[in-house]
Amino acid sequence: MSRNRRGYDFRPMSELNEHGTLLGQVGYKPHSAVYVLAAAAVLFLLMRHLFGVIMALMCIAGALFVKLKVEDHPVMDVYDDAVIFYDPGDASCGIRYTPDQISKWTVNKEGSYQISMTLMSGDIHVAASYQVSAANRLLRKLMPEKSEMSVIQKSHRGFSFRKRK
Repeated sequence: MSRNRRGYDFRPMSELNEHGTLLGQVGYKPHSAVYVLAAAAVLFLLMRHLFGVIMALMCIAGALFVKLKVEDHPVMDVYDDAVIFYDPGDASCGIRYTPDQISKWTVNKEGSYQISMTLMSGDIHVAASYQVSAANRLLRKLMPEKSEMSVIQKSHRGFSFRKRK
């Protein structure tokens, strides 16, 4: 067992004994952004103007930077019976949470690009990834009723908002 700087108790993957069906994996590097930048570069080159060439060069530079300099590592695996988060510093270690251990989850796409799990114990597990859309899709497959929005909607059922006259 290794405790990382955030205090999570990561264990070797062989100790996690995951036998469920893999629904999908989430990594760190934003692969879709590289493809979008490459497509934008092609479109800018089709303009055949100096502005288009400059913009294309900027898009290509951004895509190359992400492709060559941003290190990719596994962040999370989603199975039909559990979620496994990898240790960011050592991909051979992870921590496993079952849906029963999770009270709610949320995915922040607004700048911090974080996947957050609030456990029944009150602890919060946070992982960073630029593939938050994939994480959101996979977590909705496994436990849609525990998304933060679903939890908020359930807690406010029965309340109605009326206009005052």
